[in-house]
Amino acid sequence: MKADAEETRAYAKERKTTRAFLYDRHATTITAALDIRLARCRAYAEQQGWEIAGTWVDLGDHALSDARPQFSALCRAMAATPGPVVCLVDDLDRLNRSAGHRAVMRRRVGSAGGYCATASGGTDRADGLPSPSEGAAGDPFGTLESLQWLQDSRDAREHDRRAHG
Repeated sequence: MKADAEETRAYAKERKTTRAFLYDRHATTITAALDIRLARCRAYAEQQGWEIAGTWVDLGDHALSDARPQFSALCRAMAATPGPVVCLVDDLDRLNRSAGHRAVMRRRVGSAGGYCATASGGTDRADGLPSPSEGAAGDPFGTLESLQWLQDSRDAREHDRRAHG
């Protein structure tokens, strides 16, 4: 009975550990910049006490196109992972430089049960609202990146409205 209780506590503790899914995209064969960005993500995850679930990188042509097989694999892995999950990127442009496409990708992360965060401390929430407790002191909205995410979401909704009537 005691062993069962300990196992249950260990499982509950494990489920509460946030798992970070590192993502990046990189079009060139020279990877120094990619390595630096991923190192910043790993350091941030460690600082937050997050467990790194893995690293997904779309390379070459996939980094520049809408077809992102590694990002899709990351979303599938997030959806299959119990407990809190976060897609961690160095900055939001690593998802996509287009605000509309970036918002769609962030919604896909939300649909997989997670949210996006950046290595500089920016975050968004699955409910679309930045947490007042996140971000630097004096920035109650959780960094300007969270505000940018809200604008990106509005832009994506407007794009969807125009495209689909």
